[in-house]
Amino acid sequence: MKVKVALIGLGKIGKEHLSELRRSDYFELVAVCDKEEIQEFGRFAFFKDIDEMFAVSKPQAVIITTPSRTHKEIILKCMKYIKNIFVEPPFTSNLEQAREMKYAASINNVKIAIGFNDRFNPTVTSLVREFKKEKNIYSINIIRACNCKNDMDIVENFLLRDLDLVRFLTNSDINLFDMKKIIFENQDSLAIAHSNLKTKNNILVNISSNSFYPQYRVVMEICAESGIYLADLAEFSLCKLTSNGRVNLKVENEDFSIRNEHKYFYEMCTNDNSGPLARVEDIIKAREILK
Repeated sequence: MKVKVALIGLGKIGKEHLSELRRSDYFELVAVCDKEEIQEFGRFAFFKDIDEMFAVSKPQAVIITTPSRTHKEIILKCMKYIKNIFVEPPFTSNLEQAREMKYAASINNVKIAIGFNDRFNPTVTSLVREFKKEKNIYSINIIRACNCKNDMDIVENFLLRDLDLVRFLTNSDINLFDMKKIIFENQDSLAIAHSNLKTKNNILVNISSNSFYPQYRVVMEICAESGIYLADLAEFSLCKLTSNGRVNLKVENEDFSIRNEHKYFYEMCTNDNSGPLARVEDIIKAREILK
């Protein structure tokens, strides 16, 4: 049986969730809530007020895709009505709010999933499969960049994602972290950051976060015992360099990351099995590294 869900927020990522929810095998979309009124995209009601949305549509779960500065207020309001919440990262504006949300979820018996969709990226899925065959991973280099400049905070939108991705891929916490950053005089926010870290299972990681690339780019180079992996998360490609040459590894060429997030969110709603979805504890650990 499908779970009745409401979508709060209809920006770029909200519309991607909407596209999947309209054809979902797991959820029945019963309501959309946003500040700006929209044309009707399907058989669901539109609301500008969250309390009215819950009173009228009575969803069993909610997906929140609004800006992070609004998350705390919206999450606390949703907790009055439902027990299953999915939130797009960075989840909250700071570590203190994340801890506050964890406590509120605990006392209200609410389950919260965080949408770090790189965990479901086709290239990452293939990397996870390859890592299971490796005896040792020695180092990881990550470049995540775009031409965004003042349009976003690269720590909130890039580095937090990469810290979660490192923890997910290495199945390890991080015990050493250092970051060097550049803010140019004519910039309102952080422009370039370079982070060095080490996981508890002794993998060295370098992360470059950059807002001056001409296009969106997420690439990884992983040094493992059997060879070097070159991964492109934006182009969905993965190859391996060994002493015998270069081997192209299988990667699905379509991105079904949001669909897979919905699948595991449904599992969380129905039997508390969130699978590879990130939880509040994961965002807290990532933010603790940055503190």
